[in-house]
Amino acid sequence: MRGLRGITTGLVVALLLPLAIPTGYAQGPDTPLVGFVVDSLNTAVPGDVGPDGITKLEVMFQDLGARTTTITLDEPIPADVQVVVIVTPRRKISTPQLARLWVHMQRGHHVLLALDPVRHNGTNSEDQRSGAVRLFGQAFGLSLADTFLAEAWFDRESARELGTSYSQVYPDIIVHPVIAPLITYELPVQVWGARSLAVEPFGVDSEATPLLRVRTAFGETSRFLENRDPPELVELTPEEDVTGLLNVAALAEDTATGSRLVMLGDSEIFQNDYGLNYAPGSLDPLFPGDWILAQRIAAWLLELPEDEWLPLPSGYTWLAVDGDASDWADLAATTPDEPGDVGAAPYDIQQVQAFRDRDYLYLLFDTAGIPGEDLLLTIQFDSNSNGNTDATLIVERIAGAIAPILVGGPDGQLPVPAAGFAVGDRLELRVPLRIAGTSGQVPELCLGDGAVADCLNQPLEIAAVNTRAPADVLYFDGPLVTINTTSRVNLRGGPGTSYPVLDSYGNGQVLAAVGRNVAGDWIQVQNAAHTGWIASFLLFGNTDLMALPVAAP
Repeated sequence: MRGLRGITTGLVVALLLPLAIPTGYAQGPDTPLVGFVVDSLNTAVPGDVGPDGITKLEVMFQDLGARTTTITLDEPIPADVQVVVIVTPRRKISTPQLARLWVHMQRGHHVLLALDPVRHNGTNSEDQRSGAVRLFGQAFGLSLADTFLAEAWFDRESARELGTSYSQVYPDIIVHPVIAPLITYELPVQVWGARSLAVEPFGVDSEATPLLRVRTAFGETSRFLENRDPPELVELTPEEDVTGLLNVAALAEDTATGSRLVMLGDSEIFQNDYGLNYAPGSLDPLFPGDWILAQRIAAWLLELPEDEWLPLPSGYTWLAVDGDASDWADLAATTPDEPGDVGAAPYDIQQVQAFRDRDYLYLLFDTAGIPGEDLLLTIQFDSNSNGNTDATLIVERIAGAIAPILVGGPDGQLPVPAAGFAVGDRLELRVPLRIAGTSGQVPELCLGDGAVADCLNQPLEIAAVNTRAPADVLYFDGPLVTINTTSRVNLRGGPGTSYPVLDSYGNGQVLAAVGRNVAGDWIQVQNAAHTGWIASFLLFGNTDLMALPVAAP
C-alpha cells in the first residue's frame, strides 16, 4: 500500500484539506443525485442531443428515479452528489481534480468513468502512468492499459476513423447482476475504438469484477495511430502487443467505504448515436447489448435493489438457449411423435415444439429418457419449398461435450457460430433463418447416437412470432459493415439491382461482411436471417472491403 499512500498524500496536499475525510455513506436526500462532469476535461455532456452527447444516458438515470445535474471537477464536488459520471474526457484529469474526485469517493460515493484510447480520435486523456489510473488501480484493482483494441482485419484507415474502428465484445463469464442478461441471452456489445483494462479481483479493501471481454481483438501497443507512415494493415506483433481475453469494462467496490467504480475502455457505448442509438424509424435500441449494459450500470451505481432495475426492452425474443422449457410458454407449435418407436429412451422423441421470430428458428425436444452423453441430431431444411433439401444441420454431442454445429450443403460442411444448442431437462436448439428458411418445410428431423435414431414421423409445425432476436450478428469472427445512408437500403439476392430484394435495412444496421464481387462495388453480407448483397458505397466497413474474398452470386 506504500504507492497508494503516496498518491493519496499528494492529493490531500493538492487540496490543502484541513479535515479528515469521513468514511461510510454520506447522508443525502431520498432521491439520489447524479453529477455529469462538464468542464475543462472536454467530456461528452448530457445537454448535447447530437451524436456524441449522452442525453440518453442521463434519461436512464432519471428513469431509475435519480435527479441529474452538471458539475465541474474544478470545484469541490457537492456532498449530495452520489454518482459522478465522466464520459469521453479528451484531456487528463489534473491532480487537484483527482483530489476532489477522491474526496467524493471517500464519502462512500460512486464514479462512472469511460475513456477511449490515447491519441485515437483526438483523445489525450489518461494513460497508464497518469495519477487517476494509478490511483484506481491500487485502490480498486482497475487500471487502464495503453492499448488500442484492433481486429486482425482492421486496416490503417478503418482503425484511424472512429466510425469504422468498431467491433463486438461479449460479457465475461463471471456472473454479476450488471451483465446477467448479456450472459443469459448471449448479447454482444458494440464498441468503437476501445482500449483494454486490467482487473485485480481482490485487493486489501477492494473487490473487482470484469464485465466485458474481447473474442478476437488484440491490444495494439505500437501507437500506430500517431505514426506518420503507419502500415496498411494493423498487424499483431507478439513481442509488443497484448493478446488473450482482454477486458474492456469492469466494476469494483471499496469494501471499507462502500464506494463503487465502473470503468470502461470505450466511451461510445454511452453516446447517443453510437451504443445508445435507436433503430431507424423506432424507439427500439439499435444495440440492445449496449442499451442493457448502460441501464444496469446506472442502476448498480444508484444502489437500487434488482427488482427496481429497468426491464429488458420490449419487442425482442428473450429466450435463453439453456435446455429449460420455462421461458417457452405460449410461443411454439407442438408436433407429437409416436412414443416407443425406438428402443433407446434418451433418443425416443415424444414431441417437438417450434417457433420462429424474424431471425431464428427455435426448437425444444422432449424425449422419453434423460438425453445421452452422446447424441447426433440432424435436420434437413427446404427453405424455398421446392421439394429439395437445401441444407442439413448437424448437431453432435460427444462424451457430454457439444461439438461445433455444422451445416452441410453444396459447399460442404461449414460451421454455424450463431446457432445454439443446449442439453438440460430438454434439448433446445437455435438455428439462423438464413439456413432454416421461413417456409416451415423440414423434410427430415432425426435424433440418435449414430447407431440408433428416431425420426419425426409427421411434418414439423412451426409457429411465427412478430419479435426479433436481440442479436442478429452473433459470434462472427470476421469483418463487419454498417449501413451508411439516410434512407433504407435494399438487400438483394445477388450483386446488382436486377436481383430480387430480400430485405431492407436502415442507417446504422451492422452486418457481417463475407465476400465481394470482382469489381468490389457489391459486398456480400450476412446476418441471422439472410445472406445477400448491398452496394459498397452504402457501407462503412471495419476493413478494406477489397480485401474480402470474391464470392459467387
